[in-house]
Amino acid sequence: MSDGSVERAGSRRNEEELASKQLNIQYKRYYVDVKQNNRGRFIKIAEVSLIYFQVCYLS
Repeated sequence: MSDGSVERAGSRRNEEELASKQLNIQYKRYYVDVKQNNRGRFIKIAEVSLIYFQVCYLS
């Protein structure tokens, strides 16, 4: 799913994607990913519009 361009190099190593969902709400697109790595499971939420994108991690 996710673009990943905001993430630091190497931060995605050993990440396993468990689930992914895309939501379209008005003029924005949201990606919700459930992932896990050696530190545990976490949720990654990415908001994408025509002019910007934003990524938020929840653990």
